[in-house]
Amino acid sequence: MEYKWFNGTNWVHEWVGSEPDVGPWTGTSLVLEANDNPLIAYYDNVTMDLMLAKKIAGNWTIETVDSIGDVGRYPAMQLDGAGEPVIAYYQASTDTSGIVILARHSDSGWNYTGIGTLEHVVIAPSPGRISLAIDSNENCHITYSDEKVLKYAVAGETSVEVETILDFTQSGSLMGWSTSLRLDSQEQPHIAYWTDVGGDRRSKYTYKSAPPSGTDIRINAGGADYTSTGGTSFVADQAYSAGSFGYVNGASKIVQKAVAGTEDDPLYQYYRDGEFSYLFDLPNGSYDVICHLVEPRITGIGQRVFDILAEGIVVVDDYDVVASTGGRLFAGTVSFSAEVIDGQLNIDFVQVSVKGKPVLCAIEVTASEERLPPRYRRQKLSGRRSTRITRIPSTQPLRSGTWSQLPVKSLWQSSICSDGRLTSLSTTYSNPAHTQPGGTQTGDRAGHISTGSQLPQGPTRRR
Repeated sequence: MEYKWFNGTNWVHEWVGSEPDVGPWTGTSLVLEANDNPLIAYYDNVTMDLMLAKKIAGNWTIETVDSIGDVGRYPAMQLDGAGEPVIAYYQASTDTSGIVILARHSDSGWNYTGIGTLEHVVIAPSPGRISLAIDSNENCHITYSDEKVLKYAVAGETSVEVETILDFTQSGSLMGWSTSLRLDSQEQPHIAYWTDVGGDRRSKYTYKSAPPSGTDIRINAGGADYTSTGGTSFVADQAYSAGSFGYVNGASKIVQKAVAGTEDDPLYQYYRDGEFSYLFDLPNGSYDVICHLVEPRITGIGQRVFDILAEGIVVVDDYDVVASTGGRLFAGTVSFSAEVIDGQLNIDFVQVSVKGKPVLCAIEVTASEERLPPRYRRQKLSGRRSTRITRIPSTQPLRSGTWSQLPVKSLWQSSICSDGRLTSLSTTYSNPAHTQPGGTQTGDRAGHISTGSQLPQGPTRRR
């Protein structure tokens, strides 16, 4: 394998290491570290392994990233926010099928995630089967294809969701080769690829339009449409439905008495009671939340205490309604911020005290002008008591919007994947004995499996 770089006057040519045998048509991927040291991911045609070459102080060092089976074709590499390499690549299970794998490097070594399967792979001059981009939240966006399908995946810290962009498995057409993925300023995906439909060969471009921003939602929990004395409109309470917003669980109740501390008694006389959640399908970003509350019945401190969680994190801990508002039938509010990275804001109300259950009179969600710091975003999955919440499955994609598809140099246009739905496909594992998406294995570098089910063996190594 050769590496060339321009020194300002001439092109400098050098061999990488001891002239590794890079497989034909399998591709290489190059990134530069912050100090301009080059990293090259490639498939070794002799050992059939995924390799990483790095130039340090003028010398090349070569590391084996993955050696389980026939692995490493079509690598796509990027650096994450910590400057560590992340590589998406292909592991062959048979001569025509295999798995797309994501390898992330950290101080503890390489961790591997199964992304999805390909079933119609032909080893041919088509190195660009996989493309990778990383967003500001460290989610990995991956597009990959065989001769029949083009897929798009988003891999977070604990989950992978996959969307099929095009599927030609029932036709004789070829599509998806030479795919390339980039994220725009709003971190929406744009994909270019090649197709051959009935001899009509062309490059095509598909993108997901950004959803509208600045969404403000105000709900009169347990009540009907209401406009406050200050002119703020609250919509009637409603059950959650995909693509919208609303409650999950709880009961609508009313207290027909005057409420102190407000001119908007009707807003506080209706309320939702019980352990419940509110779900909002929204564009990714930061949101400010205001909860309006009242104690409708209880008079003693410590008898109605609950937590409020946003995106699985406790943002209001041990909220005592009587102690916080000043007594029974006193209006109160509590505010917090939340960061949405999966297209849905989840706000959960969890009972803490033995007697009183959570209550909510109204809720306001408005787009925040400032994003929360990255440290807050990375901690989203570790909130206390989050396991106590029973959530309904989200049907919204990690990147909401509508796919539009355009051929290059053509007026043809159509809309695809209009519902934008994703399906959960895999789990993350941190050892080299890879699994099919959805399974977990442990084992050593020789591939000895101790748990789980072993993958089908790849093609016999060619020496």
